[in-house]
Amino acid sequence: MCKHAALRYGVSQSEKCVVLLAFPLRVRTVPDAFARQDQDMPDIAGLPEALAIDITDDDYIPLFDNGAATNKSRKGTRANVMAPYPKNGAAMTPTTLTASVSVAAPAGAIDTLTVATGLVMGATLQKALTISGSITVPVISAGAEGSATITLTGANVGDQVIVMMPDTFPAGLIVARAVVSAPNTVKVYWWNAAGSPTTSASFTIRATALRWA
Repeated sequence: MCKHAALRYGVSQSEKCVVLLAFPLRVRTVPDAFARQDQDMPDIAGLPEALAIDITDDDYIPLFDNGAATNKSRKGTRANVMAPYPKNGAAMTPTTLTASVSVAAPAGAIDTLTVATGLVMGATLQKALTISGSITVPVISAGAEGSATITLTGANVGDQVIVMMPDTFPAGLIVARAVVSAPNTVKVYWWNAAGSPTTSASFTIRATALRWA
């Protein structure tokens, strides 16, 4: 054996016969990350990012099932992965967000604003009611007071009342006060500062009731 090797590989027969035989090896390369299913997922830092527009429900998403005993490295379609989070439907319960917002310039134009609880402006304004309607001013003697009522649905006793009179209102008649005298009823009092009695007449006024907390 040594003689044959010496002749083939060019070594002296007197030397110790140590021959290393080299055989060609056939190597099958398997990515380290997928060599075993229970290893960690591959490093994806070098992969290109998929845009949202390119992601569809049948696309696969790589998963590492930490709770599985075997075959931890898995895949799942987007539809299956996102199944607990439906795009719409009764199964989705939206979260109510509460935020303190400071609104600064520029001013915003609001067409319709519904306040559920109250609008805080130093005090909480719970409700504002207003009506433009006709009211009949009675005959009021000089130096005397007279009153009339107008319906304002929703007004409660204790609400603050603001009354605006038209430009055609007679000179000498002064609005003394306005109150909610009964539910849904605003009563306006005038003082006749003129030197003669007034004539009864109807006018269009605006009555506004404000309710504060």
